[in-house]
Amino acid sequence: MLRAVQLGLRGEAMDSSTIWMCLFCAACMARCPAGIDIPKVLETVRHISMREGRPPASKEVALFQRLFLGQVAGMGRVHELSLGGSYNLRSGHLMSNVGLVPRMLTRRKLSLLPHRKGARWFKKLLSRERKARD
Repeated sequence: MLRAVQLGLRGEAMDSSTIWMCLFCAACMARCPAGIDIPKVLETVRHISMREGRPPASKEVALFQRLFLGQVAGMGRVHELSLGGSYNLRSGHLMSNVGLVPRMLTRRKLSLLPHRKGARWFKKLLSRERKARD
């Protein structure tokens, strides 16, 4: 994918599943001997791809992205339990990972209720971003 960007192969770069599967953990950037900000490159290609109306590499990735960004826009953060539940319902994977939920709740890896901290700040940031794009 990075070679496609280097060579100016726009279509190949934007059609790559890599731009949709990357978690932006920055492990690749930490290991890159050239010091390239790989997550930033992938994010930029993803945004250009979305702006041009190109569909993501898979319908499930597109669904997850839409649900994830909708939660961030609405609450300022993600509530993993409701994100997982709505993804399972809308993707048709109704029982996927349901067996893990009780253990994750007891270990406090998931919370029953979403946190609202930061929602106002993030909504202002999004509205400024939208105004700048328009």
